[in-house]
Amino acid sequence: MVAEVSSQQVRLETMMYIMYSGGSAMTDKDKLAHILHHWIEHNEAHIEEYRKWATTAEKEGLKDVNKNIMEAIKGVEEANASLHNAMKAVKH
Repeated sequence: MVAEVSSQQVRLETMMYIMYSGGSAMTDKDKLAHILHHWIEHNEAHIEEYRKWATTAEKEGLKDVNKNIMEAIKGVEEANASLHNAMKAVKH
């Protein structure tokens, strides 16, 4: 089976190459800002997918599954809030 490569994965691989190839002039602070931004976007993509499956679970009458997925979403949203705070602190 051929795996699909998302544009997000290509951006991450390109960023990681630049960051760790040794030929980059990026500072560690710059690298942190980029990777934090990536993690936030990555988490947001997961949240979107989790919401779809929570809705599917609800439609199937799987209330406990829906509830647990929604709780997971809250956890990822809280993680993203912390990552946003970290990104703001890096940019100061």
